[in-house]
Amino acid sequence: MTHINNIFSIAAAGLHCFNSVCKNEIAYKNVADMGIQNRRQKSIRTVDGAPQSIDLHDYVPLFIARHTTMQYVITKPAPTKNRSARVTNRELAFILFDPMIVMNSPGSLIADGNAASIHSQFYRDPEGLSNINWEVVRSPNEYPQCYDRDWQRQKSAEILILDCILPSKILGIIVFSQDEINNLQRSPNIRNSSIAIWVDESYYM
Repeated sequence: MTHINNIFSIAAAGLHCFNSVCKNEIAYKNVADMGIQNRRQKSIRTVDGAPQSIDLHDYVPLFIARHTTMQYVITKPAPTKNRSARVTNRELAFILFDPMIVMNSPGSLIADGNAASIHSQFYRDPEGLSNINWEVVRSPNEYPQCYDRDWQRQKSAEILILDCILPSKILGIIVFSQDEINNLQRSPNIRNSSIAIWVDESYYM
C-alpha cells in the first residue's frame, strides 16, 4: 500500500526499505505515521523464539490482509481524535506480489502481526505463515471486533523483505478508478513496463 505518486519510481527501481530510501535520497510521498515508524527502529525482537536485534527499517514491509488498521487511519478522518485523512482513495495504490516468490528473498521475515508491536513474533522460514491468525487476516473489517487492539495487530501481519524488491517481482497494481490508470500511463516508466494496472474498488474502504 503506497501513495500513487510513488508508483512512478517503484516501476523504475522497485520498492526500497526506509533506510535505503533515506541513504540514497529517493524522493517519495510518505503516508506513514512517524510515531509508529519510530517504533520500527532497531530493537530486540523475538525471531523463531529467540531474541535478536533487528532494524525493521532495513526491510520492505508488505501487508497480507486488505483493509488494515493503517489503511483505515490514513483514509478516514476522526474529528473526535483531531485526526484528518492523510490520503483519499484516489491517492492510494496497492502493489501485488506472489508471497511465496518474495519470501524466497534472502533474509525475509514473517511477522504474525503489525511489526511495530512489541507483541508480534517474527519467523524466518515461510513455514512461519502457519503462525498467522488467518481467520483474522481474512475477516472483513467489521465492528465490534476491529476495536480490539490484538485483532488490529493480527490483521496487520506482515511479510518483510530485506533491502528491496525489484520491479520484475510485481504482479500488478490496484487503483481506485480508470482516471488513475490514465494518469499513471502518461509516464514512460509505466507505459514501457510489463506491470499490469487495474481497478478494484474492493481493496478500498
